[in-house]
Amino acid sequence: MRKFYKVLFIIIIVVCFFFLLNDRLFFKNNPLKEIYKVIIIPVNKISMEFDAIRNYKSISEDNNRLEKDNILLNNLKEENSVLSLENKQLKDLMGLDNTYSNKRVYARVISRNRLYFFDTFIISRGSSSGICINDAVLGTDGLIGRVVSTSSDYSTVRMITSNYDDNKLSVVINGYNGNIKEYRDGYLLIDGVSNYNKISVGDKVYTSGLGVLDKGLFIGNVSDILEDSYGIDNILYVTVPSFENISYVMVLAHD
Repeated sequence: MRKFYKVLFIIIIVVCFFFLLNDRLFFKNNPLKEIYKVIIIPVNKISMEFDAIRNYKSISEDNNRLEKDNILLNNLKEENSVLSLENKQLKDLMGLDNTYSNKRVYARVISRNRLYFFDTFIISRGSSSGICINDAVLGTDGLIGRVVSTSSDYSTVRMITSNYDDNKLSVVINGYNGNIKEYRDGYLLIDGVSNYNKISVGDKVYTSGLGVLDKGLFIGNVSDILEDSYGIDNILYVTVPSFENISYVMVLAHD
């Protein structure tokens, strides 16, 4: 049966080809002309439709492949950009080697909770690297926080922007001591300064050495001096470096 259909198909193709070559000679007053119209023309149209479908499918597959390649390329560009930024941070940190006398331990930030973005994060070094609780943690632009817990291979860092009660640091500005009150709207608020008249916008703020951290660690710059809500005391508004994209940190370990 299959052989019969195969032969029939070949005959139709041959007849079609014959009619196409001899249109003027045979189609005039030829009864086979109607067969041509009824069978051959529809077959040709169906064949053309199938060709169009195949072409559309091929174009669609090409477009999908190009779209995936484009997404992959963009991802690679983004990864390269992130790696470049991280490499720069690490290189800048290593450039601070001669600034501090403490043992310096470099660590990568491996976890940061989005719900407590300005409170704590976890770094890739711990007690086996010589890190202890209350060691200062620095970025390329100054103090970021201090170690509050350690394990053998990891440590938790509490940032200076955290408003935990045990995170109040003693600071010094132009020789006058003060205390970090809280972090609010992108600023560290400092109160308890004995003489505000000796402080100006732009002055640098450092750790005083009176608490758990060493003296002289840069924190930020005075951005504004305003009265408190009661009009009794002044408040220093201190701008701190951006802590949005911290990839590497330097821990000042104590031997």
